Amino acid sequence: MMPGSTDSEQHPDIILPLHKDILQEEVINNVEIRFGYSIGYFKFVLEKTMITEVVIEPTIYPIPNSPLWLQGMINLRGNILPVIDLSETLSTSLKCTPGQYVLVVDKGSKALALLIDALPKSLADPVAADDIGKMTSIPHDYLSAGINAEGEHWMELDIKQLVQSMKQDRDAGQHAVALK
Repeated sequence: MMPGSTDSEQHPDIILPLHKDILQEEVINNVEIRFGYSIGYFKFVLEKTMITEVVIEPTIYPIPNSPLWLQGMINLRGNILPVIDLSETLSTSLKCTPGQYVLVVDKGSKALALLIDALPKSLADPVAADDIGKMTSIPHDYLSAGINAEGEHWMELDIKQLVQSMKQDRDAGQHAVALK
């Protein structure tokens, strides 16, 4: 490192392991804490057993001719991860500021990155919501539950179902091209 320079100047991709190897739920002084994320107006949490990490202003490498939801790839400690723009996957009315924050979900070969608008928010004592249908216009195929916390509605995003659906769409598109 050069004298007078900071570590962030030497490494522009700043990684905040806010939740690295910490589950999406903690109990501190008998208060349940979950972590909430946002993309535009869509506020979501992940399943309690999901491991996450936040990367600030990562370098995203675009992939030519890829689907709109695939922003590109990032290199995270030698692991190449796809970066998914959920605003393109879930709803065209969602808008995410690209490149600000990336939420890395899961680990190893199952890891992927999601564009998010802001750093995670701690949600104290979330309460299960009754009817998620009234809470959002997002397709319910990817939502496993709703919660109320901090005076706001949050949806539990089923990442596994979302990825499975994206794989099926990709495979269907490849088959359609092969039939032409």
